[in-house]
Amino acid sequence: MNLPRAFAFVPHRYLIVMAVAVFSWAAGPAALLGQSTPDEVIRVETNLVTLPVVVTDQRNRRVTGLAEIDFELETGGRPVTIEYFSPRSRRVALLYALDASGSARDTVTHQREAALALFSKFGRGSRIAVIHFRERSELALNFSQEAAAEARAAFRVAASPNSKTAVFDAALAAARAFDVLVADKTERRIVVLLTDGLDTAS
Repeated sequence: MNLPRAFAFVPHRYLIVMAVAVFSWAAGPAALLGQSTPDEVIRVETNLVTLPVVVTDQRNRRVTGLAEIDFELETGGRPVTIEYFSPRSRRVALLYALDASGSARDTVTHQREAALALFSKFGRGSRIAVIHFRERSELALNFSQEAAAEARAAFRVAASPNSKTAVFDAALAAARAFDVLVADKTERRIVVLLTDGLDTAS
C-alpha cells in the first residue's frame, strides 16, 4: 500500500543531528554565564526518524486532503505515536555536515552510500549540499540537484589527523548555508551532522 506524501516522525535510534542539537543546548547556559565546567561526557539518545510517504488510488492518482488522523503507524505490531505531520513537504534541501578532523574520516566514507540513498527517497527538485569541518567549516558542495557524482566527490574527506573539531561552529555554518535559498513553504530543510567526538575548537 502506498501512503500519502508527508513527514511523520517515528522511533529510531540513529538520527545524529538531534543529539547534536540537544547537546548544544545543554552546554549553552554555562557558556553564556562565563562559567567553566569540568570535562565530562554527555550522551544523548534520540528516537526520531523522518518518513516521506505518498498515497495513490487504484488508478495511481495521488490522494490529497488527508490529515494525521487518517494514518496509523505500527512497528513490530505495536502502535507508534506520530510526533509531527506535514502534508505539504514535497521536496527537501538536505545538508550534510561532515567531520573532516581525521578521526571520523573512515566513518564518513562508510556513510556515503547510505546518505545518498536517503537523498534519493525525496521528491523531484530536492537539493543536497555538503560542508566539511575541522577547526573551520567549508562548503564542499553548494545546494545541487545532481546527487550522484557531485555528492560522492564531496563525501571524500582529506586526511587531517591532528586537527581539532569545531562541532558547534559547524552546526551554525550549516544553518546559515540555507540563507542563500529562496523561501519555499513546500520545501523541508534538514541538516545531518556526522561526527565521532566532542567539540574541541568552537
